Amino acid sequence: MFLLLFTILLFSLIAWKGLKFVNYIDNVMGIMEKIPGPTPYPFVGNLFQFGLKPEEYPKKILQYCRKYNFQGFRSMVFFQYHVMLSDPAEIQNILSSSSLLYKEHLYSFLRPWLGDGLVTAAGARWLKHRQIYAPAFEQNAVNGYLQVVHQAGKRLVAKLAERAAADGVAKVLDVQPLLGKCTLDIAVENATGIPSFELNDGRTELHAAIIDLCDVIKERTFSIVKRFDTLFQLTPHYWKQRIALSTLERIINKIVDQRRQSLQQSAQQPPMQQQQQEQKLLTRTTVRPFLDVLLNAQLDRRTLTNREIFEELSTFIFTEHNCTTSALSFTLYILSRHNDIQAKLYAEQQGIFGTDSAEQLANVSSVECVHLEQMRYLEFVIRETLRLYPSVPLIARTNRKAIDIDGMKIAKRTTVIMCLIAMGYNEKYFNEPTVFRPERWEHINVNESMGLQAFTSVPFSAGPRRCIAEKYAMYELKALLSMIVRNLEILPAKDGLPSGINDHSRMDCVPQSEYDPILNIRVTLKSENGIQLRLKRRINATKQKSRVVTK
Repeated sequence: MFLLLFTILLFSLIAWKGLKFVNYIDNVMGIMEKIPGPTPYPFVGNLFQFGLKPEEYPKKILQYCRKYNFQGFRSMVFFQYHVMLSDPAEIQNILSSSSLLYKEHLYSFLRPWLGDGLVTAAGARWLKHRQIYAPAFEQNAVNGYLQVVHQAGKRLVAKLAERAAADGVAKVLDVQPLLGKCTLDIAVENATGIPSFELNDGRTELHAAIIDLCDVIKERTFSIVKRFDTLFQLTPHYWKQRIALSTLERIINKIVDQRRQSLQQSAQQPPMQQQQQEQKLLTRTTVRPFLDVLLNAQLDRRTLTNREIFEELSTFIFTEHNCTTSALSFTLYILSRHNDIQAKLYAEQQGIFGTDSAEQLANVSSVECVHLEQMRYLEFVIRETLRLYPSVPLIARTNRKAIDIDGMKIAKRTTVIMCLIAMGYNEKYFNEPTVFRPERWEHINVNESMGLQAFTSVPFSAGPRRCIAEKYAMYELKALLSMIVRNLEILPAKDGLPSGINDHSRMDCVPQSEYDPILNIRVTLKSENGIQLRLKRRINATKQKSRVVTK
């Protein structure tokens, strides 16, 4: 009798829960099906319509954005609804909101490594962690980071110069890998204070672990199987991730413990010795690594745990390495196809450093913030590049309650994806969008936080979650590009190639040449076939050798 009663109650509970779930799905579908979008297939939704390969996905996103006139449209993958936005007015509604700060679903595969670091944290936790970051991007800290950028930049230019032609015809070079090694060196050293020489083939366990983890994230981005945690654990990439995470945590924890002990010993010294120690720190390559900020930070009136420090250091390294590599790569690609713009950049460098001598310009000993601030045309070039090739092509938010965007009702728990990669091709906001025109930005105040103009191009996001490191990121890009342009002429892979800017939002778009980048989205924007170009030294090899000898 008791067993019968229990069975009846159990089935009643299951039926009630099932009915509630069906009603919920019916309610959500009733809301979401009012939004235009491609017809989903059973179970898989629109998965196959967006392509299963990394290089197909950007094209499909762009084409669907144009198909729906760059207005919001609906898509579905399995049972998860997405709303894709590319109109600045719609994106302004999302990014300006102080409540839509949650990143779920699409960012889940980052969490095994980055945990609840600043990129993946949400709500109140994100706000607290953002406050921790503030001292890391004060001017004194940025000045220290730029010293590391300058040293790594010199090594990068030397490596590129080895592959450049002095007078003859240069060979085609894929610069993407070298740029990645350079930015990894910068990110690791600025994060930990430990010198890094991946660019000079000085790979360590730390570098290998970071590269393995980045590879796993890229692999999971577009794998149907590997995106699901349970299925991912059955693949070799899961064990690759576990080994890399274990290695990285061991190394980072050792660095953290040593640095914490060093800071504690310094704090216990007499005042005179403390002043001497501070003076020594001022002469270090990295004046104050990001690790020092974390060790001195307070979260809920306590110091950060080693795990929290690991997550924030990992976030710092991951974002600086990948985003900077992407922006540098596509800017060099653009310069290789626009010799007139490159000439203007070189002229700007001549004006800032007060010399027409190619040798003196290439041999500038140091680039300070005051110089970087004067590089306005270079900033316009970077901003125009990011309009067409945003380093982070998609930004996602999850709404925890139903919302309304300009009359478009969106059910709760929907993933809202902002397609930054499509925004730059909207003729409503950018006249002749496939023409590379840096002057567009001459009269636009990119620091404006309100108004539609601030949301026409948002490569660093906008609103409350705008990138806290934007100023430093722009300084870093300017410093590295300045060094490259002053030393090397950037040439197309083959003489006579066109601009190479392809509007893939149009169905009839055909790449202009075999050397045009094949875009893929693996968290950040990359080129599947590399960034192929040629380089030529601005001063001949004999002068370069004599310059090295005199040093």
